[in-house]
Amino acid sequence: MGIYKDDLIDGLTSMTDAVHQAGGKMVAQLAHAGTFAAETLTRTPPHVVSGSDGLAKRHELTLSDIENLVSAYVRAAERAKAGFDGVQIHAAHGYLFRSFGLRL
Repeated sequence: MGIYKDDLIDGLTSMTDAVHQAGGKMVAQLAHAGTFAAETLTRTPPHVVSGSDGLAKRHELTLSDIENLVSAYVRAAERAKAGFDGVQIHAAHGYLFRSFGLRL
């Protein structure tokens, strides 16, 4: 399941409508796997905020990369208007936001 492109909105709307009809609520969880991202899926090396994490090759984020990621999160949250009742940002377990050392 994804929320990364507009083509997915119709399917997301159908899913959230079905949950709402059954009396439920849904929250979209936005996540970027960061250093755990599978290059076979993303076609780019996994991201790190700075330096190396001691694992295989990684792509150190540039300021432009970070700006693009912020924009992608904003667009994904806007797509959640397809019927989700809220948005949660995954920022734990080594995922990308956690790499910034944020304490949420």
